[in-house]
Amino acid sequence: MKRLQIITITAITVALLAALSCTASSAAPRTDPGSFLVYKADSVDSFVSQVTSNKRVAALYARHYGIAPSKLADYFRKNIKIKTIDKPYPTTVYFISKGNVIKQKQRVLKAGSKVYVGPNGLPLLEWRCGNPLSKKLPSVVADAGAPTPDWAVKPAPVAEVAAAAAEALPQAVPIAAAPTLALENVAPAAGGFALSQPLMILGGAIPMLIGGVAVKNSAPPPVPEPSSLLTLVMGASGVMLYIRRKPRK
Repeated sequence: MKRLQIITITAITVALLAALSCTASSAAPRTDPGSFLVYKADSVDSFVSQVTSNKRVAALYARHYGIAPSKLADYFRKNIKIKTIDKPYPTTVYFISKGNVIKQKQRVLKAGSKVYVGPNGLPLLEWRCGNPLSKKLPSVVADAGAPTPDWAVKPAPVAEVAAAAAEALPQAVPIAAAPTLALENVAPAAGGFALSQPLMILGGAIPMLIGGVAVKNSAPPPVPEPSSLLTLVMGASGVMLYIRRKPRK
């Protein structure tokens, strides 16, 4: 009698364990060979759960994307979601071959297939098996309403750019006025003839002499003009008159 009870209890226990095993298998079926995930992930939570709890899965994604497992789990949790594609999508699928070697193949996902999309809205991972569809994770799109950080370089207004360009141009150096020879008034000499008078005569005669020389150098030999001779005579007379009237010491 006791032996029969023991056999009955054992059979019931085995049946319960088998039922629990079948329930667990139906709840989380294993993925096909070559998948990154061990169990099929029907939601983002179940996908992230395998990345955080299964070291093998985390190591495969970390090796493929070149990112630490802790950062991967946080990225997937915040940035992926399930989407159904509405048209055929040609892509590259990465899978696991023998020896845990990551290989790739070209595939066309059928319209109506579910995928995990990234923050850019493009397919990122296969649904359920979790095989990557790209070599890199897309960057997170910043919020359009977020304030611009202080370190961001803002373009300067056009007016400021023009003013800066004008300041950078070399400034014109003003040309100094030609020095003017000032003739000081000199006290009259003993003979009553002022010293400034012969200087004024010479000052008027010199430009005329220079003009005559310039004309001579730039043109064929001209005939001496009466005005030039008169100027020379007046200049010489003034000098001689000044010398004669200058008092002798």
